[in-house]
Amino acid sequence: MHLRVKYPNGDWWYFTPVYASPLEERRKLLWDDLTAIAQNMTDPWMLAGDFNDIMCTEEKRGGVVASRRKCTIFKDRINSCKLIDLGAVGPKYTWRGPLFHGGQRIFERLDRALCND
Repeated sequence: MHLRVKYPNGDWWYFTPVYASPLEERRKLLWDDLTAIAQNMTDPWMLAGDFNDIMCTEEKRGGVVASRRKCTIFKDRINSCKLIDLGAVGPKYTWRGPLFHGGQRIFERLDRALCND
């Protein structure tokens, strides 16, 4: 889904809600589509939702150590679309996994908002 929104003054901007699959192959297809959109985007554009990826190891707590390679791939995808992360206010993590044996959980920041400059 890709929405075109009109300001009261007549200017346009675009909004793309995101739910990225937990499967890497499907996330790559999503990023292929977003890259194609980004190449032709000249108006303001915002994307927000669950990207099912983290940008750095500090965006994950618990479980197996986050892959720096996967973080780099995610950052490279954002950069190739000329997007910037708008940051966040509130809880550090936006997702928590199930409770594992011993009371352990995985927490990650999977949700974010991005925009072009």
